[in-house]
Amino acid sequence: MELDCTRYEECFRKLSASYEVVAELEEAIRSERTNLDHLARIIEKDPALTAEILRVVNSPYYGFPRKISSVAHAVVLLGLVNLRLLVLTVSFFKSHPRLNPLWAHSQWVAYLAKELYKNILKSTPQPSAQLLALEPTVLATAGVLHDVGKIPQFLCQEVDLPEDHTEVGLLVAKCFDFPEELFQAIVYHHVPRESKTDTALVYCIYFANEMVNRREFPEEELVRGAAYMGLSTDTLWGALKVTQEHFEKVLEKLAQPRRR
Repeated sequence: MELDCTRYEECFRKLSASYEVVAELEEAIRSERTNLDHLARIIEKDPALTAEILRVVNSPYYGFPRKISSVAHAVVLLGLVNLRLLVLTVSFFKSHPRLNPLWAHSQWVAYLAKELYKNILKSTPQPSAQLLALEPTVLATAGVLHDVGKIPQFLCQEVDLPEDHTEVGLLVAKCFDFPEELFQAIVYHHVPRESKTDTALVYCIYFANEMVNRREFPEEELVRGAAYMGLSTDTLWGALKVTQEHFEKVLEKLAQPRRR
């Protein structure tokens, strides 16, 4: 699909609270002479972005066992692809304070997608090749970015954008050159049966999104999702119930008043 990304350049500038830093990082990543220390120094030019990177990389959906206290350490652990996506994600959602609810929703989807994947693996002694190919960090990133198409709709109301946020997400994914698995999750997270590749990942994001939105799981999608993941419908349903119960317990705990 051919897209004129320059048409959306001004809108995309609004997507990043640190556009100059992101642009410099993009150029450095594409350079053959780039090293990880250099990338860390670029990020550290923006204190707000540095703080957000460390906060996000230490959040539950990345699940690193030790506290990450430096951008240099984060860069080493994440690698180039995940680092680039994390920087873009943080800058996207920090473009405007009114995007905070969308950021919170996306973090929950990322967290529950990983929890669901973990529970599926626990419930099946011989995971399928499709399941074994999934990476938790990719699931987390896909969860955070699945609704990225809603951000331009909010920030760029003067631009002629599609009404469907998944179509806007397609523009963002193509123009920012996202990997195929993220493209699939962004475009098909409401209709996972239409995804062409990475369908197991898309179904994990779909079920996590439905869970956060407190919607029922249609029988048709349970059957299809189980088939794509190489599971029985009962096994998938069991993993979904365990994940849902965990989600409810976490919400109850968060709702309790803090002791002083």
